[in-house]
Amino acid sequence: MKARAAARSSAPAAEGKPQEKGAAKVIEYGKGNKLPQEINKVFLASPTARRCWLKLKKFIQADGFANRTAAAVKVNPRQKADDVLPLLAWDAAVFGIALRVKYNRDHEVSEVYHVPFHTVRKLDDGRFLVNATLGTDKHKADQDEVLEAYDPDADAVNRCLAQIGIDGDTQPGQILYLFEETSAHPHYPEPAAWAGKDDMESDAEIPKADKHAIKKRVKPNMGLFIPGDIDDEQEDEDGKTDWDKIEDTAKQLTDPEGRAMWRYSTEPRKTMPRSCSRSTP
Repeated sequence: MKARAAARSSAPAAEGKPQEKGAAKVIEYGKGNKLPQEINKVFLASPTARRCWLKLKKFIQADGFANRTAAAVKVNPRQKADDVLPLLAWDAAVFGIALRVKYNRDHEVSEVYHVPFHTVRKLDDGRFLVNATLGTDKHKADQDEVLEAYDPDADAVNRCLAQIGIDGDTQPGQILYLFEETSAHPHYPEPAAWAGKDDMESDAEIPKADKHAIKKRVKPNMGLFIPGDIDDEQEDEDGKTDWDKIEDTAKQLTDPEGRAMWRYSTEPRKTMPRSCSRSTP
């Protein structure tokens, strides 16, 4: 919930007037530009991967900032440094970190916002596109917001400040985007654990299969063969034949509630003794 709130407060609801994307093209993040969303889905669905992610997050976050004065500093009107750290630690455990940085008139950093890493994409001209609906089936292009890369240089800061007051807009800020670059992944990170995607998907499906088996009372197949002639016509005082009693006993051995599916031989008893078998639904 905090991550979603941060997304709303930083992009696009930071109220900055977005730049035009122009001729710039988005550098796709995986097939269909949906890789971080797919990674999130698989990691969170796997009990093992989720626990690993949480453990890494706690390790990175630790007990917050060692300097308690720094921890209490308000990095934006709503959050202190210690409020933003858990969000950054969660992203950093798998991807990297993304921040929206704003400046005051003295060219000093005045506000910093967490931006969910999976909502940011690079443009081929060096800028960034931010949209909370990126990589989803409900992508809304009208929520695209284009921001410059973090650059404390005076000219870059002036471009941010110049947008203040245009049509009542506030400063959009810049995007600080950090991850461990490699030659294999120069634009976006791909967690090493993603190589075990199949294992994680299996880890997520096994509990579902177990639950299904329990609910459906699926049991191993079994066969029961009874030699000799068994009376299935003469009923006792309870209205049961010898065959009924054997059938009831066999069901109790495998399924106390009698929900098993049964099939019987249809051959005449003179040529083949009566038999039964249980089949798995």
